[in-house]
Amino acid sequence: MVSGRTILIGMLQETGHLNPTFKLARTLRARGHRVVYSAIPDLFSHIEAEGFETLPWFPELSPSGLAAASAARGLLSRRRAITRRFEALTDQVATGAGAAGSIAETRPDLVLADVNEPHLTLLARKLGLPLLAVNTSLPQTKARGIAPLRAPLSFEPTLKGQLRAELSWQRFLLARRASARVAGLLGMCPPYELARRMAPRLGVDPRELDVNTVYMPQLRSAPEIVLCPECFDFPRPARPARSYVESIDLERSGQHFDFAGIPAEKPLVYCALGGQL
Repeated sequence: MVSGRTILIGMLQETGHLNPTFKLARTLRARGHRVVYSAIPDLFSHIEAEGFETLPWFPELSPSGLAAASAARGLLSRRRAITRRFEALTDQVATGAGAAGSIAETRPDLVLADVNEPHLTLLARKLGLPLLAVNTSLPQTKARGIAPLRAPLSFEPTLKGQLRAELSWQRFLLARRASARVAGLLGMCPPYELARRMAPRLGVDPRELDVNTVYMPQLRSAPEIVLCPECFDFPRPARPARSYVESIDLERSGQHFDFAGIPAEKPLVYCALGGQL
């Protein structure tokens, strides 16, 4: 890789999706690259505390305090607001307004886009920018013999296990399509369905999207890095454009856990359930 490139990172706008990227970002910066995060105002301080630049991600649609204001709403109101915001983001991406214009002017040499952030993924595709999909957990696309991540099924390397996994996927996708229709009638079409619908408007052939995923549709042509050790994944069929990288950042700022209160003579079990901190 040639030094001095501008690399734009855009993750799902939550700290839980930002934190796993900081080690990668530090590595890129140490190699002489300029690393810029596209983020909402509420996340600027979190990113800048790690020493990285920020570029506003549609701040007019994501004002400060948006998350707290959204949490105070009822379920139907909150889901409808998410749908309206998603549609407004699509309008601006399609027309090149707001942050879409800023990203186009920046012309990054590489875009690292969260697999759960379809707007940045499709914007990069629309602008013809080199794109790398970033996955902060395990691969979400359908794979032979592997049940959806949400399914309470263990891996079984047998024909019976493969059939159970396939049936689990069919049930999952059928239930999701049904729920999307019902939600749409209530004015709260889910983001994964909206992402599928917006692709043609942004010049992306629907056949380029893999919709057999746990969360958002993914571009089939985009290489993917998984910020989780491969040993934690199921033994899924290899995918040439997918790589696993370690993402634990020992230099991240913030409070350190106080181990003084844990008896040293007792075994310690660490269980990571994810989170937003």
